Amino acid sequence: MTSAAHSPRARIALLATAFTAVAALACAFAVASPLPTVTYYTSPGGTGDCAVSTSPCSLASALSKAEGHDDHGSTVTIDLAAGTYPPAVVAGGSEQSLTLAGAGPASTALSGEGHSRALNVSPGHRTATVTIENLTLEDGDESSGYGGDMYVGEVETLNLRDDTFTDGEAASGGGGIALLDEGVVNIVQSTFSGDAQHAVQVQKGSATLNISASTFTANPGDALTIGPKAADSTLDVEDSTITGNGEGAIAWNAPGRSAIYGSTISANTGGAALALHGGNKGTTELQLGGDVLSENESDCDLSEGTLVDDGYNLAGDETCDLTQPTSKSAVTPTELGLLELADNGGPTDTRRITDASVAHDAVPLGAQLGEKGPVLCAGDDQRGIARTQPGASACDAGAYQIAPPLLYESTIPSAEAGVTLHLIGLNLSDVSSVTFGAGATPGTITSLSASGLEVVVPNLPLGEQPITVTNADGSAHLPFTVIPGPSVTTGSLPGAVAGVAYSAQVQATGGLPPYTWSAKGLPLGLSMSEGGRISGTPLLRNSNTVTVTVTDQNKASASARLTLSVTGSSLTECVPSTVLRGLCASLVHRGTGLRPLLTDVSQSHRSWREGGALARISSTHKPTKHKPPIGTTYSFTLNAKATVTLTFARRVAGRMVAGKCVAPNHKNAKRRKCKRAVRAGELSFTAGAAIDRVRFQGRISRRHRLPLGSYLLTVLARNSAGSSRKTLSFTIVR
Repeated sequence: MTSAAHSPRARIALLATAFTAVAALACAFAVASPLPTVTYYTSPGGTGDCAVSTSPCSLASALSKAEGHDDHGSTVTIDLAAGTYPPAVVAGGSEQSLTLAGAGPASTALSGEGHSRALNVSPGHRTATVTIENLTLEDGDESSGYGGDMYVGEVETLNLRDDTFTDGEAASGGGGIALLDEGVVNIVQSTFSGDAQHAVQVQKGSATLNISASTFTANPGDALTIGPKAADSTLDVEDSTITGNGEGAIAWNAPGRSAIYGSTISANTGGAALALHGGNKGTTELQLGGDVLSENESDCDLSEGTLVDDGYNLAGDETCDLTQPTSKSAVTPTELGLLELADNGGPTDTRRITDASVAHDAVPLGAQLGEKGPVLCAGDDQRGIARTQPGASACDAGAYQIAPPLLYESTIPSAEAGVTLHLIGLNLSDVSSVTFGAGATPGTITSLSASGLEVVVPNLPLGEQPITVTNADGSAHLPFTVIPGPSVTTGSLPGAVAGVAYSAQVQATGGLPPYTWSAKGLPLGLSMSEGGRISGTPLLRNSNTVTVTVTDQNKASASARLTLSVTGSSLTECVPSTVLRGLCASLVHRGTGLRPLLTDVSQSHRSWREGGALARISSTHKPTKHKPPIGTTYSFTLNAKATVTLTFARRVAGRMVAGKCVAPNHKNAKRRKCKRAVRAGELSFTAGAAIDRVRFQGRISRRHRLPLGSYLLTVLARNSAGSSRKTLSFTIVR
């Protein structure tokens, strides 16, 4: 049995304290013998001197500097800025401690690039402590040996904190990590996924492996394997999740001792989740306490080992031979109520349990696991949530502890009925209800996560209606006020006169200001600002029905229909002060018709080569270097919808006769030369009141293309109110 003082939980809980203690001891001895401390700064592709963050070097350069230290017992930290780094080797020098610190596993990665290990750790001396933290090691591939993402050779202590190991492969095993020597390995708050040939493999040497608050999932092989040459190794797993692996969870192939406490082992296939085999019958001891085993192909294979039931275990079948009265076998998945692996808060993913799970409140407060084991409820779950909750008499078995919700704030302290609130806090992923007011009127929950939820405010009386959020372990409260929705208070709009500047402010009440306004149906020449002011110069005499809409900060809105009458005479000429979509509007008094006005007529290229495409609306074409571009783009702006006709006239040789340029013949051969326009083709289409573009490569139709030469283009816009035209010239070259 494991004593309380030397339990796996006690050892792992003291890891952080131990790290701090080492630093404190270093300070205590600093007066007599200061230990050199240095930090190198790196970035992908860095070429600096490593000394400061503004002059980062490459990771290879930083490791080389670390190996070259002359000071024995030095402490070296290599700071890895965000980005992806190529494979690296920690060969070691005289340093006592080496730390590789990234910017977080989502930001900093070491990649094996699919053809080598991502990281090789072989410091070469037994006194070294190596720490890898806040990194992802990915895509490692060791085709002829051990260790895909990482290989660990001679090292006294290896600390892995807040790391992710993914998609590693190794021919001999340890797709994530392979350990090939004695030493202590501490894995804390880390994730292993997609690592083939066993995610973590202890191949030889009597290693000590401590794992806490970590997740092993979707690995094709076992999550953890103790190889046949790793006799007398120790494996301790606490507050962790091992789920969905392809060849079981943990396999022992050598004598040793293991303990698993407060963990969830589920949905592992390809054999027993916990397998004690390899010809070492009676030499491997496994202690289980406060664990959940569910949905595995089978939970245990004890044919060549001994399992010690330390109590409060819940197993899905009877293969683990649980002996304590506080443990239960053959518990159905429905009874265990494990939800899918997800981000439920904390640094690693977990499988949340439902409120009705038999794992909920399965372990009494103060209950000791085994005769001298740890007290499960005295610690934290995998997410860092205290297992002992206020007012509770028990805690949960497995890696997940249901805890009362904690609310920080609402993004909206007051809102109307029907508005969606976003509540922020902790322990919200297992919330069962959100109610409002003394009558506990339920709101509709639309989304849940560990740190936030969204709920729709029900129909309630106006005034104070406090929010209550509830799960199986308790409730949390938050002040909240139901307010009336916004409404438009302006009942009518002042009249306007065509050609005269106009301004009117629309008002609203209720809701949560400030408001945002919009309008539809405004007379031509007028617009509405987001602040609710209608302004501009109306262009046409007419009676207009305008729909104004106000929207408050809660996205609640209201609309009203108002009449805006424009008197006087519609404008008949272009008035410089009149602006319509940024253009001076040219109007004619033909009922309420607006004569089209062509402005800003241009072409992207005056000289271009022919292409094979038909004319179409398109973006500007970039010319080929050193050659004329293929085609051109005609651009023009219209103030009203119109039919636009492009008429192409080829400029050909002629002779001046009676003041006109006519076709040349033998009779006028000696007359003065001139250029005449000969109609070569026409395109017609409908264009809207906007900036229009036509991509043209010289083809009038599939069978008709313009020959090489110079041309005159007439752009004509016409509608029932009138017409407008512009001309351009261009040349088609070879």
